[in-house]
Amino acid sequence: MTCQLKNLWCRWILLLLVSFVILLVLSPDSYTHQVYGRLDSAMFFMQGHAWTKGMVPYVDFTDSKGPLLFLIYAVGAWLSPTTYHGVFWISVIVYTLIFYFTYRSACLLMDNSGDGRPWSAALLSVGGIPSRHTC
Repeated sequence: MTCQLKNLWCRWILLLLVSFVILLVLSPDSYTHQVYGRLDSAMFFMQGHAWTKGMVPYVDFTDSKGPLLFLIYAVGAWLSPTTYHGVFWISVIVYTLIFYFTYRSACLLMDNSGDGRPWSAALLSVGGIPSRHTC
């Protein structure tokens, strides 16, 4: 048996919805969480926003992180300048890609006999999603 759904679009939409629901509940950048408690992500957001305003990384502002992280938060700040919603939607897209490639890898590595093992493997990769930590 092959490890496929009938339609490629069905698979992508399902993974996008799963990513959206899981990140809506677990991600601190979602619509359901307050702004407080984001120390590092607030710095990255401010640095990305500064980059969109013409400031030069490592000259006008600095951090020990690389420019790719500043770029991700700059795109998030461009999408939503005053909230983290742009960063949330970037996370949804990235986690959809992670779920898809985990699913495809599981399809290649497992002998799928029509059961849900590749889907289970994709959903078990949720362990890497940052969640709110309370101490």
